[in-house]
Amino acid sequence: MKQIIWTILLLVSSTYTSNSQILTGKITNQSAEPVPNATVYITEIRQGTAANAKGEYELRLPPGKYTVTYQSLGYEAVSASVTMETKKVIKDVTLILQYYSIPEVRISASGEDPAYGIMRKVISMAPYYLNNINYYKAEVYLKGNFLINKIPRLLRKSISIGASNENGTSVTNTKLKEGDAFMMESVNEIEFTAPDKYIQKVISINSTIPSEGNQISPMDFIEASFYQPVIGDMFISPLSPAAFSHYNFQYQGASMQGSDLVNKIKVTPKRKSQQLFEGVIYIIDDLWCLQSVNLSIETFAGKIGIQQLYVPVENGIWMPVSHIFEISVSLMGLKADAGYSSSVKYIEVKPNTRLALPKILSSAQSRRKVTADTLAPPKSTKSKKQIESLLSRNDLSNRDMVKLSRLMDKESKNSLSDSVKKDLEIKDKVSRIIEKDAAHKDSTYWTAIRP
Repeated sequence: MKQIIWTILLLVSSTYTSNSQILTGKITNQSAEPVPNATVYITEIRQGTAANAKGEYELRLPPGKYTVTYQSLGYEAVSASVTMETKKVIKDVTLILQYYSIPEVRISASGEDPAYGIMRKVISMAPYYLNNINYYKAEVYLKGNFLINKIPRLLRKSISIGASNENGTSVTNTKLKEGDAFMMESVNEIEFTAPDKYIQKVISINSTIPSEGNQISPMDFIEASFYQPVIGDMFISPLSPAAFSHYNFQYQGASMQGSDLVNKIKVTPKRKSQQLFEGVIYIIDDLWCLQSVNLSIETFAGKIGIQQLYVPVENGIWMPVSHIFEISVSLMGLKADAGYSSSVKYIEVKPNTRLALPKILSSAQSRRKVTADTLAPPKSTKSKKQIESLLSRNDLSNRDMVKLSRLMDKESKNSLSDSVKKDLEIKDKVSRIIEKDAAHKDSTYWTAIRP
């Protein structure tokens, strides 16, 4: 009898999976060309994903009403209400090019590029945005591909590398040849606890990509933050307090995106270095936080391109909901291309209520209908008054920026509990756990969970 019941439950479960609600469609521009890697964000479940290279997307959603936002760098965002009642809902979207104009108010009489005034406030606020979250749990679906374009003649007979097949079994001495293509996908659960503790649990993995060894992986960037002065103990962020020593900044205009004025800032390294980024960052004007980044960095092994899009996932807290990585490998004559995209779903987000948003920025948040509980500041102190005074200045100097950054850093550290403060010296803060059956999921599982 028990066996019959279990059989019925399994049949019901598989039927439910096969009949799940599917939101699908294609994202194109005004010329009917696909917009590759566009972000699709579902507000109600705090989930973002990326369309593929053809602009196609597909998500499985429970029945209900959803607000779906479609956006991509260089295009205006489009929001739509979608009701999931039938087995499949097709929603095609056309994105319009975003134009950035340079307002007259941004023209500086001193001749300094307006980007520097913006960046001083962004850099000053980085410690706040780095520490305004106490805890979060997220589910990250990561998909990648790896294509070998060229192998030097001297290495063609000897080059081989370890890899794992689709069942997770190790395959050693796999000879590589030009045109070989590999893929991977994984489902990961990330738990973050302030100030810098990460637990990554690999729920499932399916990979034929050659072993990455100790090289930088996309998860390193997903778990890191551009608000950190140094990323992965290697790369200097454009938001570092020392950024002006390493980068030039150029203001490329502003554009309204919904109720937000977004500034476009070009980032150029002052010297050639494997530690410095170049590209473009987008800044929310009156909050001085990241809206998106499109940066690349040259390393000894090749070029890494990174795209991230931020949205307010929890009552005024902006977090990245999609990540795109493009990697061009060029090492000892070996040439290859790799690409990764991620879908992030925030299951739980707990703000750091002991760290108050400066009052002058709280008014900007209130215009976005953020609730008063999150914005309510604690009692004023001397340092808080200094922060308010400095942030209110339109002509912030480099010295002011350093002072403001230190004050924000001090406030951020003071918001930590005593036990956390004592634990700050421990360096290894990332734990990686692989579930026993992670490499043994069948095709039915992947069909049900894959965005």
